[in-house]
Amino acid sequence: MLAEWDLHLTPEDFVPFLGFSDLPYWNALREKFQLPADAAYLMGRRTEEYVRILQATSIEPLPGVLDLLQHVRDLNIPVAVASASPRGQIAAGLESAGLAEALPIRRSGEEDVPYDRGKPHPDVYQAAAEALGVNPQQCIAVEDSANGMRSAKAAGCFTICVPCPSHPTTETNLADAVVSRIDQVRRFLN
Repeated sequence: MLAEWDLHLTPEDFVPFLGFSDLPYWNALREKFQLPADAAYLMGRRTEEYVRILQATSIEPLPGVLDLLQHVRDLNIPVAVASASPRGQIAAGLESAGLAEALPIRRSGEEDVPYDRGKPHPDVYQAAAEALGVNPQQCIAVEDSANGMRSAKAAGCFTICVPCPSHPTTETNLADAVVSRIDQVRRFLN
């Protein structure tokens, strides 16, 4: 998408923005690279491209995700997605991974909270907890980014870091617990 302006970013260019809501992310990139389009346009174009790519393929959930979701269902624990991404990206990612049915409650840090209150602010986790009918202090947040952990902790959630294999955070100290695989989250649920 950014090739439209002859801009070719490396994965390292995105690292400072992992876990940020989209509009602040695009505003920062727009400033850094003097992009002529406004942030809302850039966000919309990215969502269109992301959805188009994911509709043409499927992605494999991380090992242990399906087992963890089944375990949560067996324990009758309500679950929600609290993401910094726009709803369209959340839905496309869950559909592509075959997880949409298992995770119907979703809150977007882009669309379900005020503009300037996305991650790392606590609002998206507070909104997800409210949708579940529980207090955020009763929630366990599973995060892979520093901004996500900051958001979850600020909301009062017990926060578990599961570093993402493609972009592991170095700020695992922000979490209450760190596990190397998502299936290890089970031990915190019983």
